[in-house]
Amino acid sequence: MRISEWPLLNPIRKELAFRLKAKSATPDEVASLGAQWRRVLDNSLPEYRNLNAKSTRHVLFVTGYGLSPAMLSYESVLMMGLHIRGCRVSSLYCNTSLPACEFNSTGNNRPGSGIYASGLTRKAVLQTCSQCTSNIQALYPLLPIELHGYDRFLTPEDFRLAHEASSAASFENFRTFEFEGVNVGEEVFASVLRVTLCGTIEDTKKNRWLVSRFLYACTLMEIAARKAYTTLKPDRIVAVHGIYATHGIAAKVANHLGIPIIIFGTPYRKSTIWLSHNDSYHRTLMTEPPSIWNAPPLTAQERDLTWKYLISRQAGGRDYVSYHPNPVDDVETLYRDLRIDRSRKIISLFTNVIWDAQIYYNFNVFSNIFEWLAFSVRELAKNPNVWLVIRIHPAEVKGGMPTKQPILPEIRKLFPVLPPNVRIIPPESDLSSYTLAENSQAALIYGTKMGLEMAARGLPVAVCGETFSRGKGFTLDVVSQEQYRALLQNIHNLNPLEPEKKELAIQYAHYLFFRKMM
Repeated sequence: MRISEWPLLNPIRKELAFRLKAKSATPDEVASLGAQWRRVLDNSLPEYRNLNAKSTRHVLFVTGYGLSPAMLSYESVLMMGLHIRGCRVSSLYCNTSLPACEFNSTGNNRPGSGIYASGLTRKAVLQTCSQCTSNIQALYPLLPIELHGYDRFLTPEDFRLAHEASSAASFENFRTFEFEGVNVGEEVFASVLRVTLCGTIEDTKKNRWLVSRFLYACTLMEIAARKAYTTLKPDRIVAVHGIYATHGIAAKVANHLGIPIIIFGTPYRKSTIWLSHNDSYHRTLMTEPPSIWNAPPLTAQERDLTWKYLISRQAGGRDYVSYHPNPVDDVETLYRDLRIDRSRKIISLFTNVIWDAQIYYNFNVFSNIFEWLAFSVRELAKNPNVWLVIRIHPAEVKGGMPTKQPILPEIRKLFPVLPPNVRIIPPESDLSSYTLAENSQAALIYGTKMGLEMAARGLPVAVCGETFSRGKGFTLDVVSQEQYRALLQNIHNLNPLEPEKKELAIQYAHYLFFRKMM
């Protein structure tokens, strides 16, 4: 019997959807999951409990996600799915080893966090670091898997070495810091952005402290992962997300040692999961060869399925997150609220969540989203044929972790007086982004996922940063500022996408939403 057919797993599956919104798992939730697993195991065939003793294939899950009830559910289901297929399964988790992680910049409070804990050190340690550990220790030992803490592999000398090595990195150049051949600085940068919920790291005393602390933590994580992998000798490693201090370093060390690693994540379409190999899906979606998704042509049934899903995204309902449950999609309201008329063409610019999964890409033309915004506004202000409408991502205020560096104040810093042909839709507005796109001549994006949906509707989309739409053949991929400037000068003359490019976007949408999201 496949694990997906176990009827007693139904309660676990039903709880996954609403638990994705929970910030952290409570002891009661963990006890509930434990009770469900006890029922599953009590009703399983006895031989399932002794499979690991016979297995020669070792699959290691790294850095357990103890703060997330959804991830505790996902990981345990995946672990047991591999277990009943004859794999030896083990889990490797922090066990309060690290001085910082992407969920808690005070970590185990060693070294002391000082004034930057803002009086919350005790709460942070007890309710974040310790809760993560206790949730894992309460659930995973119930299952026929091995459980290992990173603390088992770390010595006092490792802490000294990590602190000494990381202290040599400067604040100005920390993003390029490497330790034992692993790019530690990239995960430091991503982690600090996630902790601060900002898109840039300004030179402040607190940010210098955060960078220093995460340099230490990520270097120590590199040492712990390397020693654990060498000792445990897994055939495969599994991790979630593949970015930040824990899972990002875990993936980089696996790559450095030549151990295959599978990264899993929970995309926005309900009841799905997606996987990537040897790197985060944030990057592999942009580098996988076209032959994976552009042949054969879609059947009529596949095309209809994809269109219905794309249409459903306008009002939500089939995704975990909907930022516009009551969208205002009347076009006359759009024109009236923005105070624009039809004498000019609308060029829409869509921002993204500036702190989320910010890692290095090979094709960045601008150093960050703010440089891109400033360039776009300045150049389009010179074009008398267009209205530039900036749609700020609604997740800035409607998401589970609102940004602490909102786009609108940053635009006002750059332009105390907006050019007369520039309008802004703030994040809290219910004006439909889809209605805006449908009435635009072209769209400009940096990293938002919406570029694919607009291209599938025939809208020309200029990709100026990094998103999975780049390089697929249906977007205008910006490779230099000079090219981008020339594009903006004549953007009002762009025609809708050719039918073959629109069809290509629909085909990629089917691949992404119905093949990649399993």
